[in-house]
Amino acid sequence: MSKLEEIMNRIESVTNQMITDLGSASYIDLADFVDERDQWVTELLAVHESQDLVPYESRILRILEQDKLFSARMIDFKEEAQKAIQKFQAAEKYKQVYDKEYTLDSVFFNRKK
Repeated sequence: MSKLEEIMNRIESVTNQMITDLGSASYIDLADFVDERDQWVTELLAVHESQDLVPYESRILRILEQDKLFSARMIDFKEEAQKAIQKFQAAEKYKQVYDKEYTLDSVFFNRKK
């Protein structure tokens, strides 16, 4: 098995595993997957300099089609994070209203004895 074949098999394996786990994967799992696959793609590009990728074109296109699923899941995570941030900002806004510090314009002393 050639180095290129080995890399392609690894990329497909990692991608297929993430597709299987995508519904239950956390954003950390997805980020780790992206980092790992990026390393394999970088290695693929380094090997590509000396070998042709034409025989692997259909496999590469299939992997790229699956990227749409990952993008959709990333968008879901982004929307969840935006909702959490909006809730936090709203809570902070209401807290500021109730915790407003007042400055006294003047101070009165009662000096009666």
